[in-house]
Amino acid sequence: MSHSLLFLMLFITASIFLIAVTLAYRLRDQKLQAQIIELNRLKETLEEDAKRQDERILQLQRDCRLMYREQFSEIRNCLERAIVLKDEKTAREQYIQRLEHQLAFFSSKDWQAERELFIDQRTGGIMTSLRRNVNRLKDDDYQFLVFLILGFDATLICMITGMSSSNYYTRKSRLKEKILSADTPDVSLYQQWIF
Repeated sequence: MSHSLLFLMLFITASIFLIAVTLAYRLRDQKLQAQIIELNRLKETLEEDAKRQDERILQLQRDCRLMYREQFSEIRNCLERAIVLKDEKTAREQYIQRLEHQLAFFSSKDWQAERELFIDQRTGGIMTSLRRNVNRLKDDDYQFLVFLILGFDATLICMITGMSSSNYYTRKSRLKEKILSADTPDVSLYQQWIF
């Protein structure tokens, strides 16, 4: 075989090899570009989901504030009337009884059931999921969780339940530990809405 034919075969082989390598790198580059585009789309989707979740939480808290504005207005009115009527013992006692009744309503089973339904309708069933998946909790714990989800602050929860602020933080920590250690795929949902 002549040298020129051998050289030509080597040149053709090298050219084919270079073309194959170039095509492989282009294909790999296209796949990487497609993956980058997909990751950016996923990132945007996650950011939109987080934004929607934040909006749902704010909407739930706005709905709650509207719902309780009337309830707390009644409590404030009873308290103000009881203070104004300090010399009229019978009338004052009537307002104090109404005030106690209003505050006791927050601890009633009816209130609890209504609020759990209210929350479930706006959160995709978080309370039902909690009761199904985290069954080691007491009724008082579920009531505490309802207050947290509805956006009640520590002071208000302590006033309604009669617990001290240190008990509030202890209970919140204990519940967080129990709930987040539950063996359920809804743990991230609990974390978003409660803690």
